[in-house]
Amino acid sequence: MNYIIKFLTLIIVLQSSFSCKAQIVGSILQNIITSTTETRTPLYVVIDSQLYTTGGVTFTYPVGLFPLPPAVQVSLLTGSHPMDETYTVEIQSNSAVSTTVMVCLVSTTMSGVVVNEAPNLSVTVNLLAIQQP
Repeated sequence: MNYIIKFLTLIIVLQSSFSCKAQIVGSILQNIITSTTETRTPLYVVIDSQLYTTGGVTFTYPVGLFPLPPAVQVSLLTGSHPMDETYTVEIQSNSAVSTTVMVCLVSTTMSGVVVNEAPNLSVTVNLLAIQQP
């Protein structure tokens, strides 16, 4: 388990450090150890990155890769923006074939907080999807 956490940390660091120009598909081994056996099964992983488009970004997985909806982690890569603005994500849908992400721009004004959809092409959405054990 400790190895998986280190591996996933490395993926997250690499995901936020490099621009991904194509979908990366791989696997990590899950070890299940009982008193009499040790079983190793692959857990599939997808890393992808897309510029945000109005209406949401849909990440599509290879056919048959995930038997169930994967565990998903999303991060954003933004340029400079005013200190009274921040971006947040919402996973609109998650299935075994795709995940759709919407990005919101949260602004603080004198009259309160305003939440709107992020402008087109304003951020890069990074996705890490891991098969559920």
